[in-house]
Amino acid sequence: MLASAEEIRPRLLYEGVAEAIRDSIFDHRLPPGSAIDELALSRHYGVSRTPVREAIKVLVRDGLLDLRMFSGCSVVAPGRAELVQVLDVLALVDGFVLQRLVDLPHARLRQLLDTWQALATATPPRAVWRGFCAAARATLSSPVFAAASRNLEQQLRLAVGPGFASIDRELSAASRLALGTALLNGDLTEVDRLARLHHGFFRNAVLAAIPAIPGELPETLEEIST
Repeated sequence: MLASAEEIRPRLLYEGVAEAIRDSIFDHRLPPGSAIDELALSRHYGVSRTPVREAIKVLVRDGLLDLRMFSGCSVVAPGRAELVQVLDVLALVDGFVLQRLVDLPHARLRQLLDTWQALATATPPRAVWRGFCAAARATLSSPVFAAASRNLEQQLRLAVGPGFASIDRELSAASRLALGTALLNGDLTEVDRLARLHHGFFRNAVLAAIPAIPGELPETLEEIST
């Protein structure tokens, strides 16, 4: 069931509607390819069609809805090849952010590594690699990279659905500690190598979790990784 109108009242109405629809998309209550019925949404939230239209504009801008003349509006349904490209770009963005971490004072870097440790050892561990990368972007105070990564991750969350956070587990404690050591030592070559390993582990988990797309032949993980 979609969120109730009472849950979105405190915010600007169209922002609340947009956030509620976004959550429904990520939870696959509105799965990829679903038609968006503007009138039905306005009735559900007890609002006029104006805030619903504004919410749809926001979600189209964010790449979650597809609005076409004469075809109506629907949830974006990215193909596997598109998602592979999203993962490739995300790896480049994350790699650049991690390279910049070596310039941080060691005290701040150790705090960031403690955050990663907490994510990895939580019960159950959730969003371990993505959580660490998000913390790294926040530590660098880089809104540009934060916005780029958020938009890319939204496509992955859209495709995988509600299990997105739970598939992102630990590659290994040893590799996590090795990357932390490389960051503290300023070893950019080792940082790059280990970041690729962690992202590859996450990438394979994402691709394995994507539901089969009708009419598409899934690539093997070996082919994708080469």
